Amino acid sequence: MQLDNRTLVALALAVTLATAGCLGFLSGTTSVEASPAIVAEDTASSSDYEKAETRDLSVNRTFSAADQERTVKVTNWAVEYHKTVGIGPLADQKAAVFATFTSPEVSVFGQSFNPLSKLSTKDFAKRMQGQYQGLTVGEEVDKTTVAVAGESTNVSQFEGTATFNGQDVDVYVVVSEPVKHEGDYVVTMAVYPQAMDGEYETVKELMRNIEHPTNATDE
Repeated sequence: MQLDNRTLVALALAVTLATAGCLGFLSGTTSVEASPAIVAEDTASSSDYEKAETRDLSVNRTFSAADQERTVKVTNWAVEYHKTVGIGPLADQKAAVFATFTSPEVSVFGQSFNPLSKLSTKDFAKRMQGQYQGLTVGEEVDKTTVAVAGESTNVSQFEGTATFNGQDVDVYVVVSEPVKHEGDYVVTMAVYPQAMDGEYETVKELMRNIEHPTNATDE
């Protein structure tokens, strides 16, 4: 597991897969788009996290109803931050990652709907494991509540292992349950080596300082 651009694709795919195929019978809608969520600049800087990439992840689906077809484009956003660590074989590597994901709320026959709202932290952790070769997610070791984008939500910390340059490293995987904010669902995730003392508190501080909505779509 190398924490580079492929990490963003893999983690974001876990979220995108949750929305794909779940948007049937849309009424009067051809496209919906979320707004990116970012970490407050001062918080990211003081925590030594650097924004690595902002990417839109779109899903196109064609639906049939009443002898009519409609292609619907759903645009999710993922923003990833990296942190360089200085421990053992990982010295000077970007071996810690924090990511935010946003998915738009969808109107179905006048009712609001997004499948992300029904997923638990364990569900997201399993999707992360399934989409990234070299990452294994184990048992939940801690559960707490954190205000993400101002909304209180459950946050879980899982034990895990990841492969860095052919070597297995014990990691923690931290996931927040989705919160509904300004018409989007916001999820945050982090992966970092267990040897990074105090990083769990740092990750929770990043979660507390999420800004959404934003215009960070051109990075």
